[in-house]
Amino acid sequence: MTLSKQIQAVIRSWDKDFINVPEMLDMVRSAFPDTGNPEIESAFESVARGPISPASPCAAGSLCNLVGLGDPLDTAFNLFNSSDSGLSEPQWFLWIAGYTYNWVCNSGLSSCYFEFPVRQYGDRIRVYEAIGAHGAAAVMREADLAFGDDGPPPVVEDRSSWFSDDAYARIGELSSQFRECGDEIFTRAYLYAMEHPSHFTPVKPDQLS
Repeated sequence: MTLSKQIQAVIRSWDKDFINVPEMLDMVRSAFPDTGNPEIESAFESVARGPISPASPCAAGSLCNLVGLGDPLDTAFNLFNSSDSGLSEPQWFLWIAGYTYNWVCNSGLSSCYFEFPVRQYGDRIRVYEAIGAHGAAAVMREADLAFGDDGPPPVVEDRSSWFSDDAYARIGELSSQFRECGDEIFTRAYLYAMEHPSHFTPVKPDQLS
């Protein structure tokens, strides 16, 4: 087995249900203490761009760390909450991708239709397509069909008056499917940041104004 394959095997052994980039990097460096960054980066690249698994988001996040981007999701989150200058489109996409997923995990897909601000509601599918999380986008499209072939009404008050018990039950079923897209969403989000590095330079606290 080549060195790259050995490193990939260690990365793929990750079976935890949370993302912890420092822990994964430490695991790999401890297993291969004399190996340089190019070999390690190559192994992370192979795992991050391979079939989605529990190791995928940590591998993609580790890749971001190794190329100097830190955690792009944290950067987008901090800019959204602390910067007066607004977010660029790539930053907005990453913030929405992560924040929407976490919101749905807490409140279900029905929250998209009744709790999201107008812009976030409008971009709930577009951002996942943009970053390459097509499975997540497909589940959201299926949820739209719970409102009928024409999808949900554009105005939240109309969605509320139309919503039926059957639609609520269907969207509840799809909420579980969407939660299962987490590995895909975060893997694609980190890889998307790699494609737009100038938008995700780690931001220092004194730059957030």
